[in-house]
Amino acid sequence: LFALLLFIEIAVAQTIPCKNITVNDGLPSNDIKCFFKDSRGLLWIGTESGLCCYDGTTFKIYNETNGLKHDKVWSIVEDENQNLWLSLYGKGLAKYDGKKFTYFDKKDGLVNNSIRKIHYSKKHNCLILATEDGLSLFDGKQFKSFIFETTLNKFQIMDIDELSDKILITVSHSDVMRLTINSDLRESKLVKEFSPLWSYSSIVNKSNY
Repeated sequence: LFALLLFIEIAVAQTIPCKNITVNDGLPSNDIKCFFKDSRGLLWIGTESGLCCYDGTTFKIYNETNGLKHDKVWSIVEDENQNLWLSLYGKGLAKYDGKKFTYFDKKDGLVNNSIRKIHYSKKHNCLILATEDGLSLFDGKQFKSFIFETTLNKFQIMDIDELSDKILITVSHSDVMRLTINSDLRESKLVKEFSPLWSYSSIVNKSNY
């Protein structure tokens, strides 16, 4: 009993204070799609109504009224040059260098404009873009894309997992695939790793936590 009481006392003492932040505090929307903390310690929040930068005190909003091409921000990553890359769901990809936005979409080589998730590979210095119908790689200069037939009639990418020795791509209601990125992006390969017995959205590994 003493040990249990001691555990409860320690757990209570270690409770981390938290605050619920909403549109009333400055968010552009309560429908939040993603969070990302950049190398400078700024928190970037992607919502259905724009992008928000929070420094712990104030909010700065980027949306269609002040320079952002599209309000739906589903995924955010940062590259080694401190550029932010955003999924503008339905409108392609955006790069933010701290001053201006640059946009990329299907006419530039992106496989599909509805990007579900962006992963930045430090090892290969390129973006891996999971879309509603296809996978694209982008090194800032050129795209390399992959698309296969599935039972859903679309090659929907659910998740990207970069492990120490391989990159696994989870496809909705289909195979788990292995991505090999070549220094010449055009020579990169995507092949089946295994076929799961049931459908799932991602692979859990210790690097996720």
